[in-house]
Amino acid sequence: MKRLVLLLALLAGGAAVWAEAVVDGKVAAGEYASSKSVMNGDATLSWSWDAKGGITIALTAKNTGWIAVGLGTRTMTGSAMYMGYVDAKGKAVFSEQTGAEHIHSPTGTKLADKSAVTLTGGVEVLEFHLPAGKIPTKGKNVPFIVAFSKKADLTSPHGDNYDIGSFPLP
Repeated sequence: MKRLVLLLALLAGGAAVWAEAVVDGKVAAGEYASSKSVMNGDATLSWSWDAKGGITIALTAKNTGWIAVGLGTRTMTGSAMYMGYVDAKGKAVFSEQTGAEHIHSPTGTKLADKSAVTLTGGVEVLEFHLPAGKIPTKGKNVPFIVAFSKKADLTSPHGDNYDIGSFPLP
């Protein structure tokens, strides 16, 4: 009996290791393998690599406008940007954009195969998954820029509401 209990505990622990983040607009405790506080604690960037070399990313922010994650550079220029907001009617909007200087425009090609944007109680969640081979990297890292605006659109400036960094490849 003890062996069965031990075996079941080991299997349950192994399942947790292989569990992948779910793109549902919610970030549950322990769902992501890594996270980082950004924008002076006003937001959290979370990420998990999957068994196929893809990545699921979530940005959670105390905000009611748009939120965005840019990958591949620490500036808007050349960044693959993933933006979202929930409009006044409760409709989620997700857009892939390419940054150039202090502006951005739709990419025309979709890299994310899953996305979700939610707004609950003044907290927004932008979540998306990129398959292996679609992740912009620099060396052994993924540079990022994160930002948000208080306006629910894709064009309002973020002002000082941004942060930069990088996270390691698996």
